[in-house]
Amino acid sequence: MLHIIVLVLHVIGAGLMLGTVFFAFIIALKKVLDPSKLSLLKNIFVFGTIGAIWQTITGIILYFQEKDEFEDSKIFLVKIELFNVPTRSMNMLFSRLLSRAITGSCDPNTHRAHFSSITSEQSSHL
Repeated sequence: MLHIIVLVLHVIGAGLMLGTVFFAFIIALKKVLDPSKLSLLKNIFVFGTIGAIWQTITGIILYFQEKDEFEDSKIFLVKIELFNVPTRSMNMLFSRLLSRAITGSCDPNTHRAHFSSITSEQSSHL
């Protein structure tokens, strides 16, 4: 029974993280990052961080419950990398958007171009 509860919590954490990345991308595509969007972005970042921690803790519990099954599993390694991609994307996107908003360099004409460079840099890290 404990295994099922932890598994459900793990899936909820994954949904929270993916939702965070999705909404951050939607906000990032806007031409101007005004103070209300900045506040929303900060709140979304908090949820993403909670989701990542939640996902990590429940994942470790699940791993140790079935360690023998996961040790040699290539699918498990792929899943771990799929966890890392949105986590790295979220961290890179939020840190760049927040630093640009704080310094006041959110020029509407360059915002989309800068977002494209963020996503292309993320692709190059994979």
